[in-house]
Amino acid sequence: MRSGLALLPALHFNLSLRAVALASCAALVALAPARAYAPDARQIETTNREIEALNRSGKPADAERKARALIAEIGSARDSADPLARATRTALALALFQQGRFDDAARELETILSALEAKLGKDHPETLPAADNLAGALNRAGKPDRAEALYRRVQSGYAKQYGADSEAALTLQGKVAVALADQGKKEAARASYADAYARLRKALGEDAPATLKLAQNYGMLLTDMGDHKTAGPVLQDLYERRKRKLGADNADTLSALALLGADEILAGNAAAGLEKMDKAAAQRAAE
Repeated sequence: MRSGLALLPALHFNLSLRAVALASCAALVALAPARAYAPDARQIETTNREIEALNRSGKPADAERKARALIAEIGSARDSADPLARATRTALALALFQQGRFDDAARELETILSALEAKLGKDHPETLPAADNLAGALNRAGKPDRAEALYRRVQSGYAKQYGADSEAALTLQGKVAVALADQGKKEAARASYADAYARLRKALGEDAPATLKLAQNYGMLLTDMGDHKTAGPVLQDLYERRKRKLGADNADTLSALALLGADEILAGNAAAGLEKMDKAAAQRAAE
């Protein structure tokens, strides 16, 4: 039988092995990257609101940084069709758009659209607004042909869902006109505007915000085309309706007055046109 003293070397050896093992484990833990946990819904909502606030306050670069960080944190926990992740990426696209980085914004919006199409289908009510957003970015990025195709698809989808003479469908017809004009297809744009304008006035009324917004774009195109005979009455009607509805000092009313003045100058009535433009500028400065 071995004495207690004889057991000491073995005991010391076993304790040493245990110490080495524990030290090795500690080293591995220290070297291993911290495990990342995707933020929960409440955290994402809170950060999205912060990103939106940065965009609204004219800090798109800060909004971009915060959005990219959140997207990295979300990782693969939520796909781009997920409402919260979609809101983050949309806010990122807006931040890029505000910085004039239209191609970058379009890439983010295309990611959203592709995910929604795969998950919900091309004509789903949540997919169509995403296609509308992408079309707007593409048009600003100098790709009006692609924008036109998307706008037409959205218009068709809204016509099926809400009716051909709905505000949604006719507003999209106006956007088709914008893309056509940007391709130099001004006669086609004019026809699209004229048709949508007439149908909006009938469906929603002459004072409806959607009607007046389209009237402004229509009048601007007519002025650009040199058709002052048609542009003048459209812009005069727009100004009078906004003045009556919104007030003479409202920013939209003053924009209509300035557009009317510009059209009159180009039509050869410089004195009357300059008077209107000066009046609009003075009222804006007084605000």
